[in-house]
Amino acid sequence: MSFYLHMYHNWKEDSRIAIDYEGDLLSYIDLHRNVLRVVSIFAQKGLKKGDVVAVQLPKSILLLEIILASLAYGTPILPLNDAYTPTEAQYYLDDAQARLFVTTKEHAQSLSSGM
Repeated sequence: MSFYLHMYHNWKEDSRIAIDYEGDLLSYIDLHRNVLRVVSIFAQKGLKKGDVVAVQLPKSILLLEIILASLAYGTPILPLNDAYTPTEAQYYLDDAQARLFVTTKEHAQSLSSGM
């Protein structure tokens, strides 16, 4: 964690483009702010180091921000394929004892209705 935070500390003043994903541009400064926002949400949700965060999202900048926040906060990530059926996703969520599940509204609705 300390290596990540040291590396990340240097980003908070860098206005260069950090990510260019399908035309969406994000500077290091904005990446830094967004990752800190996610870390804050983890803290508000009461997550502790070692708690599993499950993520079922399409490839996106948000997904990367959640992964970086997880590295900084010390929570392992359980990436779930967004093509999983509700039964498959629920199996992995239960097996990993995920404390937080980050997904799209569509996946959440299919999971709650498919079980």
